[in-house]
Amino acid sequence: MANPKKVTQLNTWEQEMSASAKVAAKAESRSVVRPYFSTNGQIKFQGAVLQHGAPLVVIDDIHANLYYEGVYDPNTPTPPDCYAFGRDVPDANGDVEVVGIDTWDGRREMAPHKDCKTRVHDQCEGCPLNEWASGAGKSKACQNTRRLAAIPAGTMDAKGGFIPFTKPDQFESAQVGYVKVPVTSTAGLSKLIMDTAKVLDRPLWSMATLMTSIPNPSGRLPQFVIQFDQLEKIPNNLMDAVFKRMKAQVQDNETAHPFAPKAATAAAPAKGKIAPKRKYT
Repeated sequence: MANPKKVTQLNTWEQEMSASAKVAAKAESRSVVRPYFSTNGQIKFQGAVLQHGAPLVVIDDIHANLYYEGVYDPNTPTPPDCYAFGRDVPDANGDVEVVGIDTWDGRREMAPHKDCKTRVHDQCEGCPLNEWASGAGKSKACQNTRRLAAIPAGTMDAKGGFIPFTKPDQFESAQVGYVKVPVTSTAGLSKLIMDTAKVLDRPLWSMATLMTSIPNPSGRLPQFVIQFDQLEKIPNNLMDAVFKRMKAQVQDNETAHPFAPKAATAAAPAKGKIAPKRKYT
């Protein structure tokens, strides 16, 4: 007959090891430098220029509200002063609501992240800096942006033709890249998501999407905006591999990885010089 005490001790050690492993994984994931696409004029990834854009499968999409205060030095980007992350989830009535990720007090509503040390308001709804005309002109002082996680859907040939991946392991081993979608490009992303859902009855993660950087059609700043275009559906025989990558990314607690702590007060601009307009990092 087995010794109950030994079983209890074994279970205790297993619980301790599991808890320690989770802490270690969490700590290490924070130190990982996550690769981001550069989208200003040209699409670049890890130093390589993608001449005809990046064919992607967007496996995760979250909201990011970012507020920056004071002078911004484009040569030394700084983290936002206040920031919050959120995710679209279905509610009990079949509608969709935005739920906060790792909020400072655990509330469900979108609110400053728990690692944000200089929160402006308890939550995004009702925050005076998240109201229209709180920023320059009629804009919001807090930038309502999106953050994407994506894997390659294939490659582009020399003439701009799409060469899709055809094997499951190409999706299984693909590196995740991140995209910061600025305010001026969120409308195009939203339209693509809606068109994909309403016309094709599919989520964005089941599609190959081409991301390019184009001159701003409005002629105003910023000079370039991100454009998203549908390429084709991911074939059914490859969907299992894509689905697993999507589920793993959504479940990753660090998908909305926080910003590094803000450094001490930045130096004031030299006298007589106009400080450049702030942009998010």
